[in-house]
Amino acid sequence: MKKISPPFFRFANMGLRGITLLSKFLLIFFLAAYLSPTELGVYGLFAATIAYTVFILGLDFYAYTTRQILKRNENEWGKLLKSQGALHGILYLFFLPLLLLLFSYGFLDWHMAPWFFVLLILEHINQELMRLLIAISHQFAATMALFFRQGLWAAVITVWMFAYEETRQLNYVFAAWLLGNVCALAVGIVVIVRENIGGWSSRTDWSWLKKGLPIALPILVSTVCLRGVFTLDRYYIDWFAGSEVLGAYVLFISLASALMAFLDAGVFSYFYPSLIHAHNQNDRKSFERVLQSMTRNTLVVSLGFCVSATIALGPLLDFIDKEIYLSYRNIFYILLAAIAVQGIGNIFHYGLYAQGKDKSNIAGNALSLLLFVGAVGLIDAQNSIYVVPVSILLSMSFLMLWKLGFYKASSRQFS
Repeated sequence: MKKISPPFFRFANMGLRGITLLSKFLLIFFLAAYLSPTELGVYGLFAATIAYTVFILGLDFYAYTTRQILKRNENEWGKLLKSQGALHGILYLFFLPLLLLLFSYGFLDWHMAPWFFVLLILEHINQELMRLLIAISHQFAATMALFFRQGLWAAVITVWMFAYEETRQLNYVFAAWLLGNVCALAVGIVVIVRENIGGWSSRTDWSWLKKGLPIALPILVSTVCLRGVFTLDRYYIDWFAGSEVLGAYVLFISLASALMAFLDAGVFSYFYPSLIHAHNQNDRKSFERVLQSMTRNTLVVSLGFCVSATIALGPLLDFIDKEIYLSYRNIFYILLAAIAVQGIGNIFHYGLYAQGKDKSNIAGNALSLLLFVGAVGLIDAQNSIYVVPVSILLSMSFLMLWKLGFYKASSRQFS
């Protein structure tokens, strides 16, 4: 791949990520305008289930593979990637049949099953390819693949639905999603082929896989617990209030979650490497200075987003012009507060993670999921639509305080 100058790379990388975020926002907004609330609810449940299952199929094994790849010659990479592929194949054989239960129990309609499984497999393969591209220093190719996978298709189908009324159906959305993933897959394959990686003919290294599982599984537990809160929420709403109200919830959680996307792209990804460097240099002053800068930026971005989103919500709902979204608009404010608290908690998450304090983060994420499930069960369900967002707010508040407490304890023994 042709080498790209650093200034252009940074500009193009940020530009593509920004366009991707904007495209995802516009897609949800126009789906709310052009589809029925029930269809939006179904789409939200469908997409959240795929996103969550991708983590399970991946097993977060990339955390082990990428470290090993960087330690070895390119002639051995194929053996490692082939071995990881064998692991994913076993997971496919076990989990994909279990996912049929989602359709058997009526959470998703059977006519969506072909879309679901094809998109799930493509999403997982592309996720692993993107992580590999980043690990072998093809960050721009990874961003380009992500743009095809999440941004471009969303923009295209949004314009298409705007121009052609007959395309305002979920099948067209799924088809565009599929096409975007195929394009992303093509980008990843082209880059990997050009690397001339060796070792593909070697046998699957089962002993290497066994060594990696104890490293990957704790990370997986942390991921699925935190992501579990933002997947089970859709199922609870669907169970409590039905798919039409779920549509309103999907719109509001999607808008609120944009805050975390901005924080990840504009704050955490920028400051986190400096935190690791300061800790590796045992430079406590620099570490605290970077964390303070991260805190200031997080608060500024969060405050700015919350104010802007609150002001913009009214005109957006007026444009959509559907009574159900206006009726449940208070859900948005609760969810926005929850995401803002989660963002603040991530400051201390990265502070702990940079110091290698993984156990504190894993335990906190697991407990936050248990708290969420418990809160949903204990809070009076007469106002059922608000049980879930309030439970998320409680869960994220607990998680923020948990990580703050452990960060304070770790800072006293910084080493």
